[in-house]
Amino acid sequence: MPTIVSIQSIRHGTGKSNLTANLAVSIARQGWRVGIIDTDPMAPSIHALFNLDERRVDAVLNYYLWGDVSLDQVEAELSSVLTVEQGEVVVMGGGIDLIPAQIKVKEVPDLLRHGYDTTIISQAFLELMRRLNLDFLLIDLHPGITQEAILSLALANTVLLVLSLDQHELQAMAVLVDLARQLGVPKIFLIANQVLSGLDVDQVQRRLQAMYGENVVGVLPITAELMALGSSGIFCQQYPHHSLTQRIQAIAQQLITAAEHSSTRPN
Repeated sequence: MPTIVSIQSIRHGTGKSNLTANLAVSIARQGWRVGIIDTDPMAPSIHALFNLDERRVDAVLNYYLWGDVSLDQVEAELSSVLTVEQGEVVVMGGGIDLIPAQIKVKEVPDLLRHGYDTTIISQAFLELMRRLNLDFLLIDLHPGITQEAILSLALANTVLLVLSLDQHELQAMAVLVDLARQLGVPKIFLIANQVLSGLDVDQVQRRLQAMYGENVVGVLPITAELMALGSSGIFCQQYPHHSLTQRIQAIAQQLITAAEHSSTRPN
């Protein structure tokens, strides 16, 4: 059964989208078919990382999710299907709207108390993944506790929370971790990204695990090569033997292992 992985951060600038694209490629390298959905309507960036023409990025997936077009039309309008060694990455249009109704942050307590009916979109995702033959669907979320984040967490098998070591961000991340727990996400993983290379990786990992009580699956240093590449390509394809690529591949393997040993959600 396919696995939904929601990837979230508290703020912009943590390298979340870049990491999402690299994880998709790393999973695909092992023979899986991976879909990516970018839900940031203001600044979709996944297509740029894969060097796709922005004019080919469309919102047809929105119409399918809310019943206005058939899945055949979605398949015809997909931005691109990219072959990565033994697997494939399906890149879908940017700025996808996951919200069937207005959910405001101030309504989160009611959502947690009474629940939220995710049946429509969960069934749409399951059918989308089945028809597109996806093994993994990675959802790159707009930062913060947004409407999309709440719904995506409620649907996900696994959530990846990407953070920097900024003190304010560390405090705010605790709220997002607690939200994921209350929504019943089966697997909650944390990744410290863009960490200064001089820091002790093991020490950072132990500190974060003690702080949040969740599994820290990666501590990724900022590198000169990554800064030079920016958003012009996929790091693990440009630098396949780099130590950072190896760390990203290790995170991808943990996602694969978690998928193989957990029940699929939603039902």
